[in-house]
Amino acid sequence: MASPELDARDAELLKDVNNTQDERLLRLTVTKKDGKIGWVRDCDTMMIDKVEAGSAAEAAGVKPKMRILEVNDVIVANDEEFSKAMASAGDTFTLVMDIEEMLEAEDKIILDKALIEAAHALTLAEQNKRDERIQEGIALFMNNEYAKAESLYEEMSSTDPLACIAWATVGFLRAMMSFAPKDMKEARRRIARTTGVCNQIAPPTSVTSSIKSLWSGNAKTASNCYIRARVAATDALLLKSILLLTEDSVMSHVRAGIGLRRGYVDIEALSKQVDNTLKKSKIPNTPPQGLPDGKVATPAGPKLGQWGPEVYHFYEYNTIGGLQFGLGAINCSLSAMPARIL
Repeated sequence: MASPELDARDAELLKDVNNTQDERLLRLTVTKKDGKIGWVRDCDTMMIDKVEAGSAAEAAGVKPKMRILEVNDVIVANDEEFSKAMASAGDTFTLVMDIEEMLEAEDKIILDKALIEAAHALTLAEQNKRDERIQEGIALFMNNEYAKAESLYEEMSSTDPLACIAWATVGFLRAMMSFAPKDMKEARRRIARTTGVCNQIAPPTSVTSSIKSLWSGNAKTASNCYIRARVAATDALLLKSILLLTEDSVMSHVRAGIGLRRGYVDIEALSKQVDNTLKKSKIPNTPPQGLPDGKVATPAGPKLGQWGPEVYHFYEYNTIGGLQFGLGAINCSLSAMPARIL
């Protein structure tokens, strides 16, 4: 039986769920007009995609890129929970919105169309050649030349998803070692930059539609550039969720849990796309010629993310390594989350 002291402490912590002093959260009151709200939302992510002019949502201050976290003080992490909360909400209800991604969208860089086309046009051999600079940055970092590694990754961050997530990771590590507010803010900025770059190179698709197409066998094969960018975006989501877990707020932990759940679904869908590519191919279970020494895939097996060396006929080894790392890291993070947060 819990002690009165623990009950009191838990009650105090739960007050944070309704604390919207965080600059990344916004509490709004919506009153329906003729029984309508007037928005279009993504049922997978709970993000607002569009707000109709003159609607109740617009009058309340709802904007695209806001993400719904609560309805009348009830946390909603998916469409089922949202529908249940709205069923008893009435014509006037309160929302807690995560506005961080809206603010990030307003501050993102716009990539030149030619850069995006060039990224998609790279062959695997050309991508491996470009990745030599990534390896150079890792060598600098491991030899305590952090500033040089950081400068190299920042230089490449607007054209290469792998360099962008590496640049964000350096900032993330600094923030986790110092816990200084300015370092935390800079890490969030870099993570947002990574997400923005990846979303422009490989726009995300609806998770639900992707998985349905995979199950039906109608999924298209995914290119190396697409998988590479989406893996980097998912890794950025993982870093963002870990930063949220360091904050002494129940709402931050809830946001981290939602982010990790999204990351898990995304990384699983990407792995299934790789599986689908291999199933449709007639390539033998042998590595392609010219594969760098030591770059051998995990032996083929029944588990998701385990592929034979034939995978390198379609994807370069840094892409596959990032995908396998993402699978492990997100599963590890999810295993440490309390059930009530998930």
